[in-house]
Amino acid sequence: MRFVTDNDFADKTAIEEYKIAKDNFERGDYELAVKYFSASAKKGYPKAINKLGICYATGKGVEQSYGKAYEHYKRAADMDYPGAIHNLALCYYHGLGAHKDFNKAAGYFYKAAHAGYAKSQYNLVCCYSNGQGVEKNDEKAFKWYKKAASQGDVNAQYSLGVCYNNAIGVEQDYDLAVLWYEHAAKSDDVMAQYNLGCMYRTGEGVEQNDDTAYEYFNMAANSGYAPAMYNLGMCYEHGVGVNADFDMAFYWYTKAANNGDELAKEKLEEIEL
Repeated sequence: MRFVTDNDFADKTAIEEYKIAKDNFERGDYELAVKYFSASAKKGYPKAINKLGICYATGKGVEQSYGKAYEHYKRAADMDYPGAIHNLALCYYHGLGAHKDFNKAAGYFYKAAHAGYAKSQYNLVCCYSNGQGVEKNDEKAFKWYKKAASQGDVNAQYSLGVCYNNAIGVEQDYDLAVLWYEHAAKSDDVMAQYNLGCMYRTGEGVEQNDDTAYEYFNMAANSGYAPAMYNLGMCYEHGVGVNADFDMAFYWYTKAANNGDELAKEKLEEIEL
C-alpha cells in the first residue's frame, strides 16, 4: 500500500473545493468549511471525506455524531487514504461510532503504519506494548517507535528514549536515551525535559551538570509537570544549579503538591514539622 496523492485524483475542482474548505476551517468558519468539504466529498475526494468525518467527530459545522464520523472514515479508508485508515482504527480502538475491537484497530493501525503514517506507527506501538489486538511484543513495539520517531513524532521520540533508558525491547543505552529525549525536548515535551534533568543530575549518558539539570527541571516545571516542580524545589533547597533559596523551594514544593505530587506533599509535611 502507498499514500493516496492528489496526482491519483483527476477532478481538480474537488481539490480546489477542499483547499477553500481547509482555509475556512482554519479561520474557524466551520459551517462554510463543511459546505465545501461536502462538495468536494461528493466528487469522491478522500481528503475531504476524511475531513468531514473529523467535523462530525468534533461537532464543528455539523451536529456531532461519531456514527457519521465512522461512516466517512470508512469510505475514505476504502479508498486507501492513510489518514482515514488511522481515524478508523481510532474508532475501533476507543469504541467511537463502532463497537470497540482491538483486533480491527490493530489491523488498521498496521495498514497505515506500513504506508509510513507516523501516528499509526505510534499507535501500533501501544497495541504491541499492551497486547491489544496483537500479542504483546516489546521488540516490535521498539521497531515501530523508531520508525515513528524518525518521522518526527514527538511522543515516539520520548518513548524511544524510555526504551533505551530502561532496556525495553532493546539493549540499554543511556547515550541514545539522551539523544531521543533531546529530540523530544526540543518540541517542548515536558517528560523528556524532566528525564533529561534527571540524567544531567546523575550523569547517566551525559557528563554530570547541575546547571543543565536545573535548566531542564525549570523548563518542565514551568510547563506544568508536577514531578519537575518537586525536583525544582529540591534544586532551590539544596542549591543545585542555582543559589539556594528556601522561599523558592517552598513555592515549588507547594505548587507540585497542589498538582498531586506525593513526594512534594511529604516534603511539605516535613517542613511544617
